[in-house]
Amino acid sequence: MVSPVAEPQGRARPRLRGWLHLVGAVLMAASTALLWRSTTEPVLRLAAMIYASGVTAMLATSATYHVPNWSPRMVAALRRADHSTIFLAVAGTFTPIVLATMPPTFGTVLLALVWVGATAGIVVRNVFHHARPWARIVPYVALGWVGVITLPWLWRHSTTVAVLVAAGGLLYTLGAVVYARRRPDPWPRWFGYHEVFHALTLVAITLHWFAVQQAVST
Repeated sequence: MVSPVAEPQGRARPRLRGWLHLVGAVLMAASTALLWRSTTEPVLRLAAMIYASGVTAMLATSATYHVPNWSPRMVAALRRADHSTIFLAVAGTFTPIVLATMPPTFGTVLLALVWVGATAGIVVRNVFHHARPWARIVPYVALGWVGVITLPWLWRHSTTVAVLVAAGGLLYTLGAVVYARRRPDPWPRWFGYHEVFHALTLVAITLHWFAVQQAVST
C-alpha cells in the first residue's frame, strides 16, 4: 500500500508537488563547482562546500519525500528527514557568510551557537513530529533570523551581500507563512500553496547562493 503526502481535507496532492525542489537539487549540486572556484582560501572553500551540501541535502530530501508515493511508514520517516534537513540548510548558509565577513572570534562563537541550535532543532523536530504547522516553522524562522546579528558586518563587507542575505531571509519567512496558512492556493490540481512555498524557497536559495559566492570571493 502506498500513500501520498497528506493534503488538507484529503484532496489529491498537486501534480507538481516536489518537482521544483528536484530541479533545484540538480542545479544546486551542479553549481558547487562554481562555488569551489570562487575562492582559493581553504577555510572558505570548506565553508562553501558545507553550505552547498546542506542546501542540496534539503532539496534532494524534499524531492524524495514529495515526488513518489510511499508507504505510510516511509512517509513518516521521510517527513522527519525533510524537516530535519532544513536546519542543515540554515546552518550551512550561515557558515561561509559568517566566516567570510565577521571577526574570527565572534564569528566562530556565533557559528557554534547556530550549529548547536540546528542540532537541537533536529532533535526536537524528531521528538515532537506531530506539531502543528505554525509550531513547525517557528524554530526554522527563529534560527534563520539570528542572521540579523551579522548584518552590520555584512554591510561593511559588501552592500550587495547584505541586501541579498536580507532579501533571501524575507522570502524564506514569507514562504514559511504561506506554508503555515496554506494560502495562497492558486491551482490546487497542479500548483498549490505548497508549491508557492517551494517556489519562494528556491528564489531565496538563489539570492543566498549569490550572497555566498560574493562573500567568499571578496
